Amino acid sequence: MKNRPGRDAALAAVLGFLGLALPLAGCGRISAGGGAATLPPPGLSATSTPVIDFDGRWLILSGHREDLTGARLWAVRKDGSGLREITAGQGDPADPAWLPDGRIIYSDIPAGDAGSGSRSLFSCAADGSDIRRVTWSPTRDDRPALLPDGRVRFERRPLDAAPGAASLRMAVHPDGTGVSFDAGAQLPITGAPDRPPRRPPILTSVVRADRATGTLLCLDVRRSRLAAVAAAPPGAIARVRVDRLTTGGEPQRLGEAPVHPDGSFLIEVPADTPLRLTLLRADGGAFAALASGLWVRPNENRGCIGCHEEPQRSPENRQPLAVRQAPVKLARSQPPSPADSPGGADGP
Repeated sequence: MKNRPGRDAALAAVLGFLGLALPLAGCGRISAGGGAATLPPPGLSATSTPVIDFDGRWLILSGHREDLTGARLWAVRKDGSGLREITAGQGDPADPAWLPDGRIIYSDIPAGDAGSGSRSLFSCAADGSDIRRVTWSPTRDDRPALLPDGRVRFERRPLDAAPGAASLRMAVHPDGTGVSFDAGAQLPITGAPDRPPRRPPILTSVVRADRATGTLLCLDVRRSRLAAVAAAPPGAIARVRVDRLTTGGEPQRLGEAPVHPDGSFLIEVPADTPLRLTLLRADGGAFAALASGLWVRPNENRGCIGCHEEPQRSPENRQPLAVRQAPVKLARSQPPSPADSPGGADGP
């Protein structure tokens, strides 16, 4: 695992909060109820924050061995025995956390994005198989943490962010649906080896592998925190343009759709594709754009109240004009890309 500034300090702070300790020599023992575990476990030269499972038996962490290239995810019993490798050569996996169904969520470098600074969230089975991509934006998505309602909170940082700029706090379902800004109403679940966390609910997934698209419904584009958009008179915003975002390349135009007089639009877009939405005037000029990217999963029907609306806003009790007709189909889905799987500089 590549060194990160402040990683050891952050690890020490987290372990201290949990009543543990980070030894100066890189090894030490932590209280674990009926036993004690060595951190880092024997055979590892570096680790991240260990996370206990909901049964209080296994710790998961990221780290590397000197005889191996690149980082790995590892699991170890809380008494320090049974060290096993979860991943092998998947790029630069970091920040692992347990999901309530027994899967593991973590941050990694998508294939083809090595050197760009881009990271996405992925999940895998407890044995490292069945890797699935969770987030799809060409940004730096990392530090996933489980919320009490079963969603995953994570931090997002645009690749062109100024030094010292704050990260965006986001939330997403473990299957990658429903990504949104996190208002911070819930604190992430925490636990300790002698005090495993309470298991949150397992959220039902709507993702269907036999579908290649999803839909986006906006109730009223003028419901916005952006002053220019909120002050636009009815009809001033005529269309919405959708582009496919790429890492380090030019956006690829998918098409445009009309914005109805009530401010609504309904579009069908390729699934698992990072998208940028731009609101257009009748003359083609841009009002505003969602630059950080969003996506839909296969078969996801995603809705929003407005564009950059306040997170606490509630929708009006009315039927938007856009749903009175079929969604506008903007493009067909592209074949699966190698970037759908992790694997950066050290990966396949």
